[in-house]
Amino acid sequence: MKAFDANNGHLYVLSPIEVEPGVDFEDLKRQLNDNTIPFVESDSYNLFQFINLNNIRFDNKTFKLELYFDKKRLKTISFDFVCDKGYEISFEQWVAEMLDNKSAFAWGRMKVDDHPKYNVPLINLSYDLP
Repeated sequence: MKAFDANNGHLYVLSPIEVEPGVDFEDLKRQLNDNTIPFVESDSYNLFQFINLNNIRFDNKTFKLELYFDKKRLKTISFDFVCDKGYEISFEQWVAEMLDNKSAFAWGRMKVDDHPKYNVPLINLSYDLP
């Protein structure tokens, strides 16, 4: 199974959960709890919510994800990963292989960027929602 579908913007690293553009905050929390996937949540006065996930194992990688919700709808996912020994791949190469060297789509954008605070590479997935 692939980690990401560039056609519809769905992220699959939380298998069996399929994270899709605009998913509802409470619905995703319920799915995470139902599948016993540990997470940390924060809610800023019902305007901005975050779900942080650590040590998510998928495809010979360990992911760390931060999901940002605007008014309870998923807007952005920022993440990085560490590869298992023998499976090393750069963030840029991983993203390029998944997206066929594109960065903009009907659902939004995905690119490798520098973390604004820590100056380390970070994969940023942004959904353009109405």
